[in-house]
Amino acid sequence: MKFKKKNFLLIGFQIASLRNLKDALQYFYGYTKIISPKKLISFKKARLNKYVSNLLKKNKEIKNSNIIVGTSENPFESIVSNYLQKNNIDYYSFLDSNVNMKIRYNNYEKLPKNILTLNSIVANEFKKTINVKSKLRIIDLKMPYQKYLKEKYYKKFRNNKIIVYLTNDIGVKYEKKYVLSLLKKYNDKKVYVCVHPREKLNEWKKLFYQFKNLNFFQNKHFYNNLNVKNIFGISTLGLINYKFVGCNVNYFHHEVMKNNPIKKFFKKYKIKQINYE
Repeated sequence: MKFKKKNFLLIGFQIASLRNLKDALQYFYGYTKIISPKKLISFKKARLNKYVSNLLKKNKEIKNSNIIVGTSENPFESIVSNYLQKNNIDYYSFLDSNVNMKIRYNNYEKLPKNILTLNSIVANEFKKTINVKSKLRIIDLKMPYQKYLKEKYYKKFRNNKIIVYLTNDIGVKYEKKYVLSLLKKYNDKKVYVCVHPREKLNEWKKLFYQFKNLNFFQNKHFYNNLNVKNIFGISTLGLINYKFVGCNVNYFHHEVMKNNPIKKFFKKYKIKQINYE
């Protein structure tokens, strides 16, 4: 895709999603900056409106950047978008998921004219869910972060020395059985557990303290580790990331997978379900 300007300014509440997008844009296009204030969650609407107005008025990078506003259930992005539309400032709205689209766009005075979607699944869901009355462009970015990962880290041949499990933030007591099944099946290998950012790392460590071949990490990836080949989890998008770097990826079935929109992603990218023992 061609953008009008060389630089990018990403604005939004979901920092993890924007960081991934930043990595991709900076790698393929050019300088990218993120604005994602954390204290906003406690602001009332009137104060939030004033905060956004002051934030954008003072920002000198707006004129020289392609502006991309994220989408979440927090009102921050809708207030940013409403401000940009009122001031006739061009921007893109970025949809990173096929979940809760009506809620994401609930507080918008007008739908954005340019919608960037993560992939065709999200684009098609947007067309089904949102009643579009005005002309707009829906642009499929075709998994930008995953394309970046593939170009930078993909290896066809990997050693099966380290097993990786990505937690799902539903609670260690619900995922314990899956980690134990991996320890049983791969008792001669190291098992790495990547704990979800919203979970407490110490809770996982305390529960499995007796296992010497088990290691825990948070906010760390192993894309470039050629001893990592087999990846497991439940419903996190992180599983798809490892698929793009050449790993074998499978997911365990859990109740959270019932009617879970992520199953469309797993089917498209050939991530298969397995049973635990």
